[in-house]
Amino acid sequence: MVERKISSSQEIKEKYQKSGIVIFIMSQEGEILLVKENTANPTTGREIGNYGVICETSNENEDWETTTIRGLKEELGIDPGIENNYLKIDPKNCFLGESLFVDGVLARVVVTRWMGDKEKISSLTNDGEISIVGWEKPENLLSYPLRVGVKKVLEECLQEGLLKTNSQTINNNESFLSLSVNNLKQIAQDFS
Repeated sequence: MVERKISSSQEIKEKYQKSGIVIFIMSQEGEILLVKENTANPTTGREIGNYGVICETSNENEDWETTTIRGLKEELGIDPGIENNYLKIDPKNCFLGESLFVDGVLARVVVTRWMGDKEKISSLTNDGEISIVGWEKPENLLSYPLRVGVKKVLEECLQEGLLKTNSQTINNNESFLSLSVNNLKQIAQDFS
């Protein structure tokens, strides 16, 4: 179950080996960016050839907001502070909560909106840990051999209706904010 809370760093240290971010990047049509894993990490259940979404493990003493921005920089080569016209967040629906990703790893679940041409994302340069596959409807993602933690979080989000978008929300993006550490921190205050 995805819990709408933010655990303190002390709680994380006591209960988990690691924490990180699962980022669902959604297109204006409500599709999610699908990636393929090029590297392995047994601790977080990442295996070469698995499919998934953008995931990033937090560095020691790194807050989840910074991990989110760093993950997008490393995995997609996007600096949200510079390319803020493409990645936006809905302040009411961007932080979905926390979930156990795999044993010993806590994931914070974030949704961002890709506001540009969907094809542009395929040309981005990344750190090589992932390859961009394309866009897929959330419910169709389960037909891929997904990374274990991504599958678990995705199933929870789908079961709870957290990845549903309606055209009114997507088309009325005036309430969306640029994706930044400061905007994420502001949103996090609502859950403290």
